[in-house]
Amino acid sequence: MAVRIGVLGNYGHHNNGDEAILLGILEQLAAWPVETRVTVFSFDPADTRNRHPQVEAVPILQRRGRRVAMWPTLRALYRQLRRLDLLIIGGGALLMDTFRNQALLYTGIARLARLAGVPVVYHAVGAGPIETGLGRWLIRASANQAASVSVRDSES
Repeated sequence: MAVRIGVLGNYGHHNNGDEAILLGILEQLAAWPVETRVTVFSFDPADTRNRHPQVEAVPILQRRGRRVAMWPTLRALYRQLRRLDLLIIGGGALLMDTFRNQALLYTGIARLARLAGVPVVYHAVGAGPIETGLGRWLIRASANQAASVSVRDSES
């Protein structure tokens, strides 16, 4: 039976650096001695499927027009997360609060995964800058509850 793995990061923004990180994670998973089925949480699932046809790609956010629909997003994420055996949050500068709501987005999905009974791994993430008390609390709590944390550089 295949291990079902979700991969979450800054994917689907048409940034070749982030997409290269995703490719590296997918290559690492393909080298595992067990069969894996990978679901990538993407800001543009069609682009992610086009670049990586071996994965299932699902939207991170549900929208109503240009606005994010909060409850539909939470429901859809929870349904997807319940299907997984592991969630990998990987690559890029994900643990920061410089951009509006970024700390809340990634740590919130990690918390939702844990509520769904799915272990969370932070893999090769960048941490910082973390400038607010709320950001420090969210990121520290999420990292402390993760099954594993690895960072991409010594500053992180």
